[in-house]
Amino acid sequence: MTKKERQRLHRKRVIQVWIRRIVVILILILLIILIVLGVRKLFSKSEKVSAYGLPDYVTEEYLDVNKYSRPKVPLLSVDSIVIHYTANPGTDAEANRNYFNNLANQDGVENPTYASSNFVIGIDGEIIAAVPIDEVAYASNQLNETSLSIENCHPDETGQFTDATYQSLIKLTAWLCHHYGLTSENVIRHYDVTGKACPLYYVEHEDAWTQLKADVQTEINRLNAENVASGDAAASVSETNGTVASEADNGSTAESGSEDVSGTDAENTGASKAESVSNENADSESVSAELQSQQSGAE
Repeated sequence: MTKKERQRLHRKRVIQVWIRRIVVILILILLIILIVLGVRKLFSKSEKVSAYGLPDYVTEEYLDVNKYSRPKVPLLSVDSIVIHYTANPGTDAEANRNYFNNLANQDGVENPTYASSNFVIGIDGEIIAAVPIDEVAYASNQLNETSLSIENCHPDETGQFTDATYQSLIKLTAWLCHHYGLTSENVIRHYDVTGKACPLYYVEHEDAWTQLKADVQTEINRLNAENVASGDAAASVSETNGTVASEADNGSTAESGSEDVSGTDAENTGASKAESVSNENADSESVSAELQSQQSGAE
């Protein structure tokens, strides 16, 4: 082999080595990118956990605290879910949420508007939580302090919801009923509170409203069945663990003593909770007068 041939062979090997190194570097960069994206996705999921226990299909964009749309007054109870329509054809959930938020800028207005809703559902089925589920929203007049409200967007003047809006409404309403131990009988229209034609289509078409409530109840039944099934599974695991623990534990006297202590703790906890509820009710009564004075201005 001549000197030139050896040089060519050497250059070829050097090039091959550098190609391998570049490929390895590119693979490492790709792996690092994938790892970073995975970590960001993981943290993104954890950030979606709701402080109020809402489902992950609900986007939480709460209004700024203000006296016109989010007074930050605690609900007395949740006895009903009130269904509304926006009466603003073609607008989306974000636009209606922003309208409520902008009501904060009414200081100095002679006849200010008091209005908001706990939830707004868009034409494409998107759901925005605008007022927390433990706070009063100005939507349902005399029921503001004992109900949750859902505003629904609609594409035209008929007020009929799109299928996407309808399905999201059924899902959210059923979840709220399940969460608060309600049934479809606790689902009402704004019309049922004040006689206002809201939600328009479901006031003018009673059969559609009856079907909507039936669909809500079907979804409630499904959620209840899932809850029972998961409860049975948990009970089965608990029973198995209890049997193992019982076989390992020969101190039945200690177990009895533990039950006595647990009973005492339960009594003390119950008394503490009762006192807390009493205090909360007292606080709620103190703001009732203010709410009543603003009720006529609310939607």
